[in-house]
Amino acid sequence: MGKRIADSIATVWHYLVTGITFEWILRTPARRSNGGDVILARSFLTTAVAFLFVLGLENFLDTHRTWQFTMDELRKQMVDKLPWFGAIFAAIYAALYTRFSSQWTYLANVYNQIKAAEVKAASPKKASEAQTTLAEWKAGFIEDAENLHLATKESVAPIIYQWFNDDAVATAYKETVPGGIERYRRLLNTITRVTHRIATRHGGSPFVDVSRVKQRVVRLRRGP
Repeated sequence: MGKRIADSIATVWHYLVTGITFEWILRTPARRSNGGDVILARSFLTTAVAFLFVLGLENFLDTHRTWQFTMDELRKQMVDKLPWFGAIFAAIYAALYTRFSSQWTYLANVYNQIKAAEVKAASPKKASEAQTTLAEWKAGFIEDAENLHLATKESVAPIIYQWFNDDAVATAYKETVPGGIERYRRLLNTITRVTHRIATRHGGSPFVDVSRVKQRVVRLRRGP
C-alpha cells in the first residue's frame, strides 16, 4: 500500500514538474530538438508561471488584502514586482542552459569514445564480436540522443542517419531500445526530414543520401 502511494506521488510530481517547466514541448509530434530557442521559450513560460505563483502566494499570506480580484491591482503589483521576474528568469535560464550544456557534453564524449573504439576494433582477432558490441554502443548513443532531445539537432541527425544505414546498428536499436521497431520507424522518419532539410539548404550534400533514406522509410511502412 505504501509503495503504491509513493509511486502515485512520484508520478504526480513528475507530471507537475514536466508541466511547470514546459518540458512537454520537447515531446510534441514536431520533436523539437533542445537548443537555445527552446530553452529561451521554456525559461520565459516557466518564469511567468513562477511569477504568478509568487504574486498569488504573497496576496494569500497578506492579511491586509481582500479576496476581491481587480485587474488594476494585478497590473500594479506586476509592475512593482517586475525586478522579481527578471531575477526568476535569469535563474531558470541559467539552470536550463547548464543542464543542456552538460547533456551535450555527455553526448559528445560518448560519440568520441565510440569513434575511438571503432579505430581499436579495426584489427583485433575477434572482429565480429567487437563489431556487435560497437553496434549496441551506437544504438545506446542514439537512444541517449533521443532521451536528451538532441537527436534532431543538425549536428547529430546525420550521424544517426549514417549509423542507421548499418544493419547491425539498426538491428541492435530495434532489439534493445524500448519501443523497438515502432520507435525505430518514427525516429527514422524524423531523421529523414531533418537530413532532407540539411541537404536542400546545402545544395545536396554528398554526406546525406536523402533518396536512400526515403526508400528505407517507404519500405518500413510497407512492412518487411
